[in-house]
Amino acid sequence: MRRKPVNGRARAAAWSIAAAMLLYTPAPIWAQTSVLVARDTAPLWGYDAWQIDSDPIVSIGVADGPEEQILVNVFAAGVLSDGTIVVVDFRQGFFKVRYYDDAGLHLVSVGSWGGGPGETRSLAGAHFLPGDSLLVLGYDRRFTVFGPRGQVGRTGLIPGSAFMTGATILDGTRLAMDVSDQDNGSLPERPELRRVQRGFRILDTLTGERIWVEQFPGKYYYRTSWGTVPYPFSPSVWTAAGRGHLWVGQSEVGSIQGYNRAGRHQVTIEAGRAASSVTDEHQRRYVELVLDGLSGDRLRRMETALRYVDFPRTLPHFRALSVDADGNLWVLRYSLPWHRDLPRWDVYNYAGRWLTSVAQPATIPVRFRSASEQTGTVKDLLDIGRNYVLAIVHDDMGVQRVQLHKMRR
Repeated sequence: MRRKPVNGRARAAAWSIAAAMLLYTPAPIWAQTSVLVARDTAPLWGYDAWQIDSDPIVSIGVADGPEEQILVNVFAAGVLSDGTIVVVDFRQGFFKVRYYDDAGLHLVSVGSWGGGPGETRSLAGAHFLPGDSLLVLGYDRRFTVFGPRGQVGRTGLIPGSAFMTGATILDGTRLAMDVSDQDNGSLPERPELRRVQRGFRILDTLTGERIWVEQFPGKYYYRTSWGTVPYPFSPSVWTAAGRGHLWVGQSEVGSIQGYNRAGRHQVTIEAGRAASSVTDEHQRRYVELVLDGLSGDRLRRMETALRYVDFPRTLPHFRALSVDADGNLWVLRYSLPWHRDLPRWDVYNYAGRWLTSVAQPATIPVRFRSASEQTGTVKDLLDIGRNYVLAIVHDDMGVQRVQLHKMRR
């Protein structure tokens, strides 16, 4: 027997970007022209007003078994209105969109590596549209819209000429596009501190109108003749979009800017607590972590490079942003990679009010991109609904699983 659907997305037959997105009604846009500054020091509803169950109700992914149950490299996942779970699996030379029923049993797999209909060679984004459709975007601006059962609905090219490093759904007809600068500078012998600039545009998929939002200083890194060296604890710019709003957060200063669908700056959320100082112990542990597992020339080069690295004075405030089904902003607090505290998400409404703080259970451990590149985390919560979260977990053997957890409000 099928469970009651856990997602409230309305179904529709249209699968094109514009047609499917038109069925969606965005959250209200504020009428005021001034920027609202939110500085809450405590959550409105208190801590843990919402709780995520530790045990999953559905788990997909095995170490050994049928091909459709072995996950290669999960890029995105979501829950459709009837409870169907969709997993986007991607790595160099491999692309699949897998559909499972609400008990985790495989239904169908579609997509492949290539340049034809239903194929891709790169992934800049994978986002769910109204009508249970899936929009897949490549860095080359090619897109494919898959239907509720994997049918290829439409393919095409996103207009524009700037290099696109990412994109996400803003609202019923608009995309928020990341058009960050590329580093084409010289390759110095000694590590040289650089910082990429990140810019954002809003694209109207009906009219083709492109709205410039703003440019932000992005991630720090050290460039050398043999590669890059991460900046310690890597303060960066994090983004999320949905329900008619684009959020851009600068983790080093602890502020998050909110923009409406017209690209107008509407709200600034400022951190309600002071940043933690970087101590000598932090620096020692960080160096140990970066060097762990290296050997030979790579070890010697990294040891030399670290002598030229300057540590920041404070730790970042946060390390990921996400938007839930109701349009609330979720902000993952920063924690040191060697700490084992439960990850905690602060939840804000579209006006910047701090609603509650939600603990991510130990059964969904935070993961870093790599032990030697502490640039933040890959988001563990892939889809946040009204009464569930869909998460990705890795076991000690590196086996990936997508898990559905109930969330209680």
